[in-house]
Amino acid sequence: MEPKQIETQLSWLDEQRRKDNESINRLSEQVLTTEERIASHAKQLQDLSSEISRLAGLTTRIHQMDETLSKQRQDFSRQLGEAEDRRTEKEKALEKIRKIDLEPFAKQLEELRSQIEVMEEFKQALNDRREAEMRITSKMDNLEKMIEDLDAKDETHSRNLVSLGEGRKQDSRRLGELQTETSEILKRIETMRGEHDSTEDRVRRVEVRVTDLVTSDNERREAQTVVLDQQNLKLTGFERNWHEWEQRLAHFEKRAADLDERMLTYEEIYRSMKQMQRELEEVVERLERRINEVTEMQRLADDRMKQEWSSFQADDQKRWNTYKLTADEGWREHDRLHEKIVSQILLLEENVTDILHALSEIRETDQQRVLEIHSLLRDWAAEIEQRTRSGG
Repeated sequence: MEPKQIETQLSWLDEQRRKDNESINRLSEQVLTTEERIASHAKQLQDLSSEISRLAGLTTRIHQMDETLSKQRQDFSRQLGEAEDRRTEKEKALEKIRKIDLEPFAKQLEELRSQIEVMEEFKQALNDRREAEMRITSKMDNLEKMIEDLDAKDETHSRNLVSLGEGRKQDSRRLGELQTETSEILKRIETMRGEHDSTEDRVRRVEVRVTDLVTSDNERREAQTVVLDQQNLKLTGFERNWHEWEQRLAHFEKRAADLDERMLTYEEIYRSMKQMQRELEEVVERLERRINEVTEMQRLADDRMKQEWSSFQADDQKRWNTYKLTADEGWREHDRLHEKIVSQILLLEENVTDILHALSEIRETDQQRVLEIHSLLRDWAAEIEQRTRSGG
């Protein structure tokens, strides 16, 4: 084998080794880049884990605040219900007390109404009696006028008896009739006088009864005045108590309004916390999606790296096999050339004795170069094999 061919093969081997070194460097850079990406992904995952832990703690605090707000709302509702029950019971008690206090007044008013009705009946009876007395008086006046007329007629008849002798019988008859009528009228007058006396007695009894009624009515009014004064005192105390209850009720309503405002504030805070919780859940959901995406990207990167590594190993194995075959073929070719050169040298030694010394020098030189090349090839092959093993 000529030195030029050996140099060409050595150059080719150097070029292949350089390409292998470049491929190894490129793959090393890819491995370093992948490791950096994995480290950055791991850091991102660690940051996300810490963020998720912090958000989980915040979620726990939010749930605790929700429970606290729910408990406070229940306490406020229970207190409002108890206050409403107490207010209802107090109103019922006040209504019952008011009814109990008003029952005597109602009874007294009923008694007064019944007594007033009796007085109205007495007044109506007195009016009827007065009208009857007035009718009797008018009848008595009419009778007195009739008696006066009869007396005047009697005197006229007496004066005319002297001058009217002719009509004495008629006058006597008339006088008898008049006397009869007069006696009847007198009887009627006596009867009317008896009735008038009995009416006057009845009127006096009625007046006595009315006087008694007026006296009892005055006494009743005095007692009623005393009772009304007592009731007024009770009503004053009741109004004072009622005013105090109104003040307490106003204070309670003010507290209820404050509680309503606080409840509205708590509800606003609760809605804000709910909004924050929803936003937090959305952030957690986005983080979970991001984590899934990062995990998927990492899985894809691992798969791609595994595929690239498998491809690299396959290509490296192919290159190594090709290199091994080429090296073996080169060594076989080298052995053949060496044998051929040896045979040629032997032939030259046999045929050309003159140039034996030169050939021996050339052979020594060639052997030295071959040995150097052989040692160089062995060193290079060992180095490549060592790098290949270390890379594998």
